[in-house]
Amino acid sequence: MAGGRPPIFKTPEAMKKAFDEYCNDPEKNKGYISKTGFALSYGFNRILYNEYRKKPEFSNILAEIEDRCKQELIRKGLTGEFNSAIVKLVASASYGMSEKNIVDQNIEANVNVTMTSLLDEDLKD
Repeated sequence: MAGGRPPIFKTPEAMKKAFDEYCNDPEKNKGYISKTGFALSYGFNRILYNEYRKKPEFSNILAEIEDRCKQELIRKGLTGEFNSAIVKLVASASYGMSEKNIVDQNIEANVNVTMTSLLDEDLKD
């Protein structure tokens, strides 16, 4: 990371180990896992979390973290453990998920063109 403090995790493996520990420790995760909770439990914030996104070697572990957090969010929303309206808001804001309404419109049009006026003008010339 450019300037400032040294990185919290020097390798993707170190980040994975820390995330696994976070997931398995109710004191750290407060009963549910999230990207924000993970970052805060290890003393950094979303800005530093996003700095890791710039490092290609961290792309797989970050994808796994996000997938596991999203999976938990959806699971707890479906079981009623989380409020569905809040789940919808977080899923939209954090993961780009949204309801999709597919609108199928069939438009039928009958077009009748009268050629007589065009023909009459041609005949006059």
